[in-house]
Amino acid sequence: MTLDTGSYVVCGVVTVATVAAYMVWQQGVSKNRKPETSLIRDGLLLLFVTATFAISLTLLQRAVGAGSLFFGCIVFFVALGWTVFAQRVMGFRVPGAIRAIRPWELRGVVYRALGVPGFGVMLRASPLKLLNPSVHLSKFPGEPATVCRHLEISEANHLWGGLLTLPYLFYASLHGWWGVLIHSVALHLVANLYPIWHLRWARGRLARYADRKALGKRKPARP
Repeated sequence: MTLDTGSYVVCGVVTVATVAAYMVWQQGVSKNRKPETSLIRDGLLLLFVTATFAISLTLLQRAVGAGSLFFGCIVFFVALGWTVFAQRVMGFRVPGAIRAIRPWELRGVVYRALGVPGFGVMLRASPLKLLNPSVHLSKFPGEPATVCRHLEISEANHLWGGLLTLPYLFYASLHGWWGVLIHSVALHLVANLYPIWHLRWARGRLARYADRKALGKRKPARP
């Protein structure tokens, strides 16, 4: 078996193992587990995922080269996937300076012009919605505040996952890999920026709905 073939085989194996680990992580060992047990489990799983991702990227770099479009694509998804796993351990959050939803975002004029609502429709109509069911009201009926919290967590994952790729993009620019840079920017637009816009718009509208619902409960009943 050549190095290239072996690299692809190992990459495939660790990818399957990582997906399996993600399914276990999502399901959890018990709904009644203690917080400290959960933290240990998530920490060990993060170490496993970090090791498998590192091995996979190293072997893939040897197989196809760091300047290939395929490697740049995998770097993007590895960064995003690692951030998702690290979320429960490190608690990534949206920075305070950009956390609040602006009034112009709630009005939706800019987002509609950019096609963000259509992007959301496409997500809901595709299997991609199964990757993060916690951002849908159907997962938490009657709990808009809970869904808002998960929307913000997903927004943070996309934000920090994108930032993690900056060192690689800087390295690519130093080597003049302009094809990789153009491809990566396009990938960030579709798989990071549009999801962030959609999550923010959904979070703002849902928070407004939650506020109206809470206000309705506080109103005294009419005689």
